[in-house]
Amino acid sequence: MDSDHNLGYIDLTLDLFKQEENLFFSSICYFNTKDDFYNKDINLFGYNDSLDKITKSFDLGTTSFVNPIGSSLIEFLNFNFDEFKDYFIYFTKYFGKYYDELTVDELYEIESSPSYNPDKVILLAKKKYRTDKSKVKKVQKVFRNAIEYIYNIQDRNDLKPLNFQQRFYLTCIFNKNFFDLAIDLENQPSFTFTYPNEFYSTKLKTEKQYIDRMINFDPNGKKLTNNNYYRSKNIFSALYITLYYLTFIPNTYIKKCKNCGKYFLSNKNNTVYCDNIFKDNKTCKQVGSNRAQKKKEADNPVYQKYRSIYAKKAMNARRNSDIDSVQKQYKKWKKEASEFLDDIEKGTKTYAEFDKWLNESK
Repeated sequence: MDSDHNLGYIDLTLDLFKQEENLFFSSICYFNTKDDFYNKDINLFGYNDSLDKITKSFDLGTTSFVNPIGSSLIEFLNFNFDEFKDYFIYFTKYFGKYYDELTVDELYEIESSPSYNPDKVILLAKKKYRTDKSKVKKVQKVFRNAIEYIYNIQDRNDLKPLNFQQRFYLTCIFNKNFFDLAIDLENQPSFTFTYPNEFYSTKLKTEKQYIDRMINFDPNGKKLTNNNYYRSKNIFSALYITLYYLTFIPNTYIKKCKNCGKYFLSNKNNTVYCDNIFKDNKTCKQVGSNRAQKKKEADNPVYQKYRSIYAKKAMNARRNSDIDSVQKQYKKWKKEASEFLDDIEKGTKTYAEFDKWLNESK
């Protein structure tokens, strides 16, 4: 733990040039061995971990993540706080938020030897869950309502002429609970660009030295950063300011998956499915696209004609299972029809062409 980092604080740095967020906060971390703590091999409890079979060690530590702007917000939106495991992931990740709220007895219990024992951590989380669940669900709903409005997820016609910033402004006017999330912030915005420390490994004085170093170090001008620093004791304030800046980034949208119902970031406004694994190792995008394709086919008269012909040919093949010529003809037709449908899906052929082929191959 860094001594200058207050347990209750969350430090947020937004690099608008790289469109990245850097979150630095106190967590109850997960270690394979105690050596991992000193080696900084730190993990957070996640969905792949089991509450019933915790074989690793917990301890208090600092966590830092660099992700695309909006990643932490999306994670919060998608938590299912009706499930204790989701709350436990959230609770241990942002434990600094709760540290200052612990009673003397709770603090003694969690930090007495063996400190941060998994059973102790789970017991404390369950205690907090009883009173905190409704609070975090309320804030989550505030964020969800704001995002549904700002990104017009319901596709309201009256909101279409407005941009993200205009909708954000209206949200602050008509949703006071949302605007109140911004009150707990300390910020040091940056109105210039800077380079990482390695740029200054060579001592620079003159303009020519700077120009030569920049050409050498950063010929494409992509290593510059623009850091806006914020500090808060409230993760919700950090998420609020993240959403505020997210509305300024062109071609970045928060969408709601039409298959699983979870929120996700996309660089395309017409994207309707996320890339999360949904079932049988298939993503929502794959499942949703297949479902949409089947519905489209079911509603298409040419596809209905194909299904009708297919059924007749299959029945004929079953009735004449002993006639080789019928079997060969059926297999050939079925293969060609399948290839035609694949070509239609790829866009290389049309249903009109398929209709003509069906008439000719009856």
